[in-house]
Amino acid sequence: MMRWIALCLVLVFGMSCSLFDCDGDGTPEDGEDEPNGHNGTPTNGDQPGDEPGGEPVVIHSTYVRLEAGGHREFSWTSTGPGALKASGSWPMGGTATIGLAQNGTVAQKSGASPLQVSATVGAAGEVWTIDIRNNSGSSITVSYMLTFTPQ
Repeated sequence: MMRWIALCLVLVFGMSCSLFDCDGDGTPEDGEDEPNGHNGTPTNGDQPGDEPGGEPVVIHSTYVRLEAGGHREFSWTSTGPGALKASGSWPMGGTATIGLAQNGTVAQKSGASPLQVSATVGAAGEVWTIDIRNNSGSSITVSYMLTFTPQ
């Protein structure tokens, strides 16, 4: 009985390898679409020159519950020059403010969900403060993400 089960598992694995890329490197074979569906060709939001040289790195990502009028601050120390981006979204109405500061406010945006602000980081060692404020009369839960794209 165990031989039949083992044989069935080998057959299922073999059939799945014929349907999917099983070379183990996780990259699509030539002609296959990337997971984002565009084969590495830039589309709408990711045109060449929009970001500095490297790949974006998620620095911090979390959910933040803010009571009416409440705020939350995060800080980050830069690792080199590049682009810093803070974004937040929340369901159901409400307004908020997201800001980036380094020796004073550098970028700030207020309004309804979603919001995104970005700033240019000049060098390693810069301390940045990310501030999220709830401008609404009721509590909101913000899905927040801070990304850095090195130059």
